[in-house]
Amino acid sequence: MSDNLIGVTKIDILDISGRLIKSIYSESVAAEISRINISGMTEGMYLLSASNNGKTVTCKFLVE
Repeated sequence: MSDNLIGVTKIDILDISGRLIKSIYSESVAAEISRINISGMTEGMYLLSASNNGKTVTCKFLVE
């Protein structure tokens, strides 16, 4: 996805069972880094799914 991050990127955070926890839309003008506030989330494993220009990338992350 880093090739074409211009435009709106939809970022979904899901719990490990696939339940949507948070959905964010981020406007990108270049290959910039977006910060996501995860304070208040309970400890555990989560999935982050980012979609932009018809491409989707999903990764796991851990809140401790």
